[in-house]
Amino acid sequence: MKLLIYLIVLLPILAISQRDIKFGSIPVMAASYNTYTTKDGQIISFKNSINIGIPSGADGFRFITRDWVGADNIIAGRKLPIKRIRSFQRQLLRNKIFLEIRPYGISPIFVDYEMALESGEIIADPKEIN
Repeated sequence: MKLLIYLIVLLPILAISQRDIKFGSIPVMAASYNTYTTKDGQIISFKNSINIGIPSGADGFRFITRDWVGADNIIAGRKLPIKRIRSFQRQLLRNKIFLEIRPYGISPIFVDYEMALESGEIIADPKEIN
């Protein structure tokens, strides 16, 4: 009986912790993932780091945000570790993967990976990511 209870409690936890996601197959739900396969086929893990480029907007970053407002320019040119890979359920954020980084402070910074890569706000280095 104890074994059955342990299986019922631990099996969902183990199943959720091994989640991988690919570009184009992002479910419409809020979730965290272990790895993300990008549009270019690169595999990003929450254990990797990303290189922040320069802001693409006149008044700062457009696809790197803190509290859904463009992040401070102070993070430009830095290599920052990825804390989580997330998707959200909000209508405007569907079908997007965000990398969560925390370079300073309490509130996280979210990077819309595909858009930030296209705009040059992050620099993809295949040697660093894989």
